[in-house]
Amino acid sequence: MNEKTICVEANRCAEQGARHCKAKSFVHDDGGEWQVFDLRKERCDGLPVVSRSKFRSVCRHDVPHVHPQCVEIFFCLKGCVRYEVGKGKVEKILPGQLFLSRPDQPHCRVSSPKGMCLYRAIFEIPKPSGRVLGLSKEDTHLLVEAFTGFRRRVSTAPARVRAAFERLFAACETGRRGSAFRRLNVKSAALELLLALAEAVRQREPVRGAANPRVEELVRRIDGDPAADYPISFLSGEAALSPVALNTAFKRLTGMTPHAYVLDARVRCARADLARGMPIIAVAKRYRFPSAAHFATVFRRIVGQSPHECRPK
Repeated sequence: MNEKTICVEANRCAEQGARHCKAKSFVHDDGGEWQVFDLRKERCDGLPVVSRSKFRSVCRHDVPHVHPQCVEIFFCLKGCVRYEVGKGKVEKILPGQLFLSRPDQPHCRVSSPKGMCLYRAIFEIPKPSGRVLGLSKEDTHLLVEAFTGFRRRVSTAPARVRAAFERLFAACETGRRGSAFRRLNVKSAALELLLALAEAVRQREPVRGAANPRVEELVRRIDGDPAADYPISFLSGEAALSPVALNTAFKRLTGMTPHAYVLDARVRCARADLARGMPIIAVAKRYRFPSAAHFATVFRRIVGQSPHECRPK
């Protein structure tokens, strides 16, 4: 399948910190350094493509791009790779780490050293009535929550992730193409990979140094009642820290600033309310968004779908 290049509106790219941005198809030309398996041929809804690389030479850099309605996941096996994600922020990924791009978030690889080895997977967010690998609606929702509600772009992957990638590639490389047995084997391995990745992105990174117990209590309070009001002055007072020190402690514990964490918690709960049929305006008001339009903007940035798309049909 050839790469389909589409220009993204200039104002949208500017908001995301990308001057020129492309919407890429799942299977694209990347200098011939990738071995790609198109799993749509195996009916793997939700995991359309996986690939792996072994860069035999210094590869050309990527360009800012998005995969609409998808989360792109890279697992580094060897070497050090850097990705730029919006507004010039560069993330460094070391062996044993995962990198994830949020849905519709421009990103690009800015380093491709010789000998670098990567696994790559795409998680395609299904429509509200869609299913992932034939799972129930409830189980599909759990996977979508994991892949759209992650709180760290870079996280450490357990050994299970590597084993799951290896099993899936082994399944793709064996058996007669088009046979029912091969298809079932690939789908089984694909489900194992998605579960391993979901487990990895949901886990909280170990905190370096002693965690502030007051900040931990604030995180639990926000998780338990995201609709409450959390001005920075209140959070600073509760933690007995200055706003700057609070930001540092919060990012050390959660990977986010207090404001970003509150928004993330609100959107995750809002998505569940929308799935139950609650009106969009009522959900926006419940979670203290100033308008339905602002709610929709924040919701799409975090979830990768509009609030309307998450409501039952």
